[in-house]
Amino acid sequence: MRVTFQFVSLLLITLLLLRYSSNHSGELLFKQALALFDERPYERSYEKPDEKPHSQANKQSNKQVNKHTSKTASEIVSKSASEIPNDTQSQHAHYLLYVSASQGHIGAATMLLEEAQAQYAASQSLYWHKELATLAEKTLMTNAEGPLARQQNPTSATLESSAVSTVNSVLADAAFNYALNLPGKGLKRYWLGVASKLSHAPASFELALLLSDSGVSNDKTRLSLLKKAGEQGHVQALRTLASYYFNRLDASTVAAFLQRDRLASNTRAYSELENALYWLEKAASFDGASAFTLAGMYWEAEKPEHAMKYYRIAEAANHALAAEYVKVISEYNIVPLEHLFGANRNSANTCLQTLQFVANDLHSVAQARRFKQLFEQDARFSNLPICVNDIAWLSSTELQCKTAQQSHRIDCDLRPLANMLEAPQFTHLIVFAEQGRAYVQRGVMYLDRQDEYSVFVHELAHFAHFVDEYALSPAFAQQQCRLADAPNLLIAQANQSLDKQKLAYWNELSGELSAANTLEISKSRTCENAAVTSYKPSADITFLEHHDTHYIPAIYLDLWHQELRKDGAKTAVAQEFMHLAIQNQSSSAIQHWQTQLKRSSQLMPALESAQSTSP
Repeated sequence: MRVTFQFVSLLLITLLLLRYSSNHSGELLFKQALALFDERPYERSYEKPDEKPHSQANKQSNKQVNKHTSKTASEIVSKSASEIPNDTQSQHAHYLLYVSASQGHIGAATMLLEEAQAQYAASQSLYWHKELATLAEKTLMTNAEGPLARQQNPTSATLESSAVSTVNSVLADAAFNYALNLPGKGLKRYWLGVASKLSHAPASFELALLLSDSGVSNDKTRLSLLKKAGEQGHVQALRTLASYYFNRLDASTVAAFLQRDRLASNTRAYSELENALYWLEKAASFDGASAFTLAGMYWEAEKPEHAMKYYRIAEAANHALAAEYVKVISEYNIVPLEHLFGANRNSANTCLQTLQFVANDLHSVAQARRFKQLFEQDARFSNLPICVNDIAWLSSTELQCKTAQQSHRIDCDLRPLANMLEAPQFTHLIVFAEQGRAYVQRGVMYLDRQDEYSVFVHELAHFAHFVDEYALSPAFAQQQCRLADAPNLLIAQANQSLDKQKLAYWNELSGELSAANTLEISKSRTCENAAVTSYKPSADITFLEHHDTHYIPAIYLDLWHQELRKDGAKTAVAQEFMHLAIQNQSSSAIQHWQTQLKRSSQLMPALESAQSTSP
């Protein structure tokens, strides 16, 4: 195996040391080693510095090499390759490298390090990392501007910047790797600091993390190290800085981004905003999360072209949501409230329940679009007569939502919808808001950005009057457990006897599902706070107790279907709008919704008849 040294870094180091070293001892030994390697092919066998050649024939050569440290360089290199026996030539070259490295030659030490790494010699790799790290330390102590060769000849001409950078890179990398192999945090911090001062980006980043883990409270130092690594293009440092500065922005500062030109340049808000944009833009080219965050900022600032640019960058980086946002921006536009009223687009008899998804921002529209797709693909609901209209993207002025302070529920002003004196194109409304607790009130469901699809399914069951199977609050438990009209709720009477009529109904449905199927009932937690015993038609935990179980028993789906046939299934949202009209004391709206409720109740028998004859 013939070794050729074509690495640019090694050549630069060699040329650098040849030209500017005032003490050529290590360099001459290094040149002689290279000559020996090039004159004859050889298989290099790595020997530890303290190990001697094993063969008897090599003893004489070994004695000569052991004297190298006491001879001058000119005496050593005067021995030509032809004077050295073939079987000892590679060993002689190797020892020349070792002696050269021991005299501080960076190229020789680097070669020995690479050789040790190639042969997976961990202890020797660590040894040469340490030697090079020590040279890095000397470089910093003598002259922070240049490598060791420059220090040896301070009167020489200015070194080529690329050569200086290459040498410093080799030394810094050695110091960094040596630090990573050290167990103690104190020494690790020291050697990472040496590498960092030689502009080693990974060392700067690791040192910043180490200072944080060590309990060092100097945030300014850590931030300076992260910025140093970030400016050198360190990926993790850029991600960290982008996230750090974005999270420092408060809501008012982000809102002020819309009026960025009006922010005084000497204010803290302006500075924070500039820092966030600077690091996000740097990280966006390779980090999908940063590109996605930046796109969101530009969207909020009503700069759709910039937003789309960074959403596409995030999409190219395989960000999970970016492709969805690109499609939403391309496919949807803000529509007026009138879009939700008038002729029903889902007037087919098969739709006993029609859902209308509404949202007032990009993030919520994307979430609504995702839930609509999931629902339409969900095999569990394939036999339920539930339809979903196209998503309506409303303006934030027509759909205003906030989070209630005490209950933390989503609180949206639906009065503009209640004032629309037209027939709604839906029976139930699902509002996607920014933040707040999910719940159902009459014909309206409220969800926030954090809610998963399973939460939507759980709340959707409440539209069919199912009750939660976890312990209800005392007040709500008293109400639900007194009425006991939920399809999945059976109450034990004072004498512990069960409602025979509902139990028979459950048994009938269970038998219809399968001749071999037997009804299993078990206690539910629903009425724990009402001091009564309640039962459910399932022996297992269902989606009504823990939404993320995703388990909907077959009998629940049959009960669901039966509930959709009942009077009131198509009047839920009209009841909510009627409630709002009464609150507003709007006589015209009250009269309109009274008419809608009466008309819906008259239509129900015909709809049920048509549904019962369908296959």
